[in-house]
Amino acid sequence: MNIVIVGASRGIGKAIVERLAKNDSNRIIALSRNTKSMEAFDKFSNVSTHAFDLSTDNVTQQAKQIFDTLPQIDILINNAGILVNKPFPEITAEDFNDCYQVNVIGVMKTVQAALIMAFKAERSIAILLSQKLLGAKSF
Repeated sequence: MNIVIVGASRGIGKAIVERLAKNDSNRIIALSRNTKSMEAFDKFSNVSTHAFDLSTDNVTQQAKQIFDTLPQIDILINNAGILVNKPFPEITAEDFNDCYQVNVIGVMKTVQAALIMAFKAERSIAILLSQKLLGAKSF
């Protein structure tokens, strides 16, 4: 199976990569803006890593460039996201826009690119989403 994991450099995303990579029949495509942290995956022969940044305006192009190297995508797991962790009165419009770009627009464009690939190949795809939201600290 070809499994794409977005947000693979740490936490749950990293754990998913490491768990799924134990099965040699899985081909894992690990994506993250933090490529240095993904060097830990070098020990797996069935994991390839790629720089991928959901905060940019070219998410569709990034996704297409990576996805075009694959014969198909069987599973897309989006675990990337940002959390604005400050008291609500201190959250700015810029904070909100940054969060929205990564957690909504970037995810939407990634899913669209994967679906276009699946539709062209007349294949189904499983899509799993995990999201972070604007955080709030008590004051």
